[in-house]
Amino acid sequence: MTQFLYLLVSQSCIAVSLSATIDEKNIGTSMAVWVSKKEIEKVKKSVNIVDVVSHYVQLTQEGNDYIGLCPFHREKTPSFKVNPKGQFFKCFGCGKGGNVFKFLMLKNDIGFADSVKLAEQFMDATPVTNTVKTQEKPVEPNLLYKINHEASYFFYRVLLDTKTGERGRKYLADRKIGQDEINHFQLGYAPEDGNIFLTYLRKRNFTDSQIIKSGLYFIGSNGELVCRFRDRIMFPVLNSEGVFAGFAGRLVAKNRNEPKYLNSPTTDSFKKSELLYHLSETRYTQAQEKQIVLFEGFMDVISAYKAGIQSSVASMGTSLTQEQVGLLAKNSNNKQIVINYDGDSAGRNATERALALFERYGGFNVKVVALPDSLDPDEYIKRFGSKKYAQCVKSAIKPSDFLINHWEKKFDLKTENGKKEYIDYVLNYISGLNDPHRKSRMLQTVAKRIGVDEYELQAKFYRNKHNPPQNEKSKGYTAYDRFTDAQNSSIPKIQRKSNKSDDVQQYLLMLYLHSKAARKIIDEKDFAFPNSDYQDVRQKYKLFKDANPNAKISKFFNALDDHFQWIIVNLESNKKPLEFTLMEITSLIDSLSTK
Repeated sequence: MTQFLYLLVSQSCIAVSLSATIDEKNIGTSMAVWVSKKEIEKVKKSVNIVDVVSHYVQLTQEGNDYIGLCPFHREKTPSFKVNPKGQFFKCFGCGKGGNVFKFLMLKNDIGFADSVKLAEQFMDATPVTNTVKTQEKPVEPNLLYKINHEASYFFYRVLLDTKTGERGRKYLADRKIGQDEINHFQLGYAPEDGNIFLTYLRKRNFTDSQIIKSGLYFIGSNGELVCRFRDRIMFPVLNSEGVFAGFAGRLVAKNRNEPKYLNSPTTDSFKKSELLYHLSETRYTQAQEKQIVLFEGFMDVISAYKAGIQSSVASMGTSLTQEQVGLLAKNSNNKQIVINYDGDSAGRNATERALALFERYGGFNVKVVALPDSLDPDEYIKRFGSKKYAQCVKSAIKPSDFLINHWEKKFDLKTENGKKEYIDYVLNYISGLNDPHRKSRMLQTVAKRIGVDEYELQAKFYRNKHNPPQNEKSKGYTAYDRFTDAQNSSIPKIQRKSNKSDDVQQYLLMLYLHSKAARKIIDEKDFAFPNSDYQDVRQKYKLFKDANPNAKISKFFNALDDHFQWIIVNLESNKKPLEFTLMEITSLIDSLSTK
């Protein structure tokens, strides 16, 4: 410890004491009045606009683009798109658009030169130039892990043992994060003066080339190394094996034109979409808790830990990815997952997308915590306490219950048009489910909740399944992307010519299914349909009604396989009046019997 503190205060290159800080007003203001064309091009090539925007907006991939709620005007339906190929953003609601510099200018109300300087912080680990020490061999991942481990120790000790760390200690104390949480999550503080940290790493015999490859520093416009993390609470991010992969830093200063959270750039050890915060630690707690709780952010995981829920992870403020679901599958003892995202509209939408990913992967038993009043988990725990929150997790609901409640908030069910849009959305989503029993339960619940006939809803679902609307994508119904085209590629076909005899059979079969009186007449006459498919349906329904005299036809429909469901849907699409007389039905049977 003494040696560490001596190193921080004794170097001639950092004669300033640890208590000294750089004037925060010099960051991102008029100090950066000019940038060269070369610097602009360098930043353009090294910064991905998706990484930048995702620090301000929760983005979800949709095809080749990313979508989210526009940060420049209030909206409920995402109209804000980011195009990674063209490296531009565009909001189709307010019309704002441009490149990464334009986004930062608008978001932070700064000039162009300052936006270039701010964008530099998002640069990926860049190739080493002549201005720094070089090495012939590429940096191995193991060496990056070692650098990150040293960095974590540095940040941790600065937080606990130095005067500079007082800013970090005060911030954590205000958030009611104590020593136990600091130790468990190995939290730290990155000082404002980046030279202190750089000196420490160099004294540990890391070359400038290696330091740049780690993403902790990048090359500035003057060719010198610039610290990526300054005046930030540091959250070490470990991979699933418990090795230091990278960092996230939470800005302590309130009035600075920088993103609140800043992650390590993409390196050989840090790929944000393939990491889950706190995952490696769950290996010690899953046996007792028997589940993993999935959050959006770091603070949610820490608050849950304080509340006694230790088997928890976070997707680090971004939409859950398929790779992260795979990590949970590999590292979860029993694939019991509880999703607890924020209770606002964005959090509910993110939960819906996450459920789709778990459904796509398969094999998970997922439940959802639906928090009230648009609260995030951290806020809920602070307001209502640990016991009440633990009860919320214990009482997590089924995905179908959460989704139906969520969907009902999306549409105006008081209008016919809103109800129609709601039904179309629900049916499209259900079509991606793998479990037929879950499909049936959701259809039953939806029909009951909005007051429509369950059997008609099932028939509509089946028609949509095999004949999806041409304008489906234009409506934005992409919740499950229908999972795979193969799922809907095999449509049962009934090979027959439409003629008068066939029309009569269809009418008689429909009467048989819907009319007790017609069914009695047909059974008494022991009539057999010439069409073998229709006869099979008749026999199946007779056996079903004998065993379940009071059951509805929707239950029978749901018990059929794909082929016979399609036959019934075809019947229902050509509905005729169900009124008939004994003479009429006898005449129809006789006309078929004599052929």
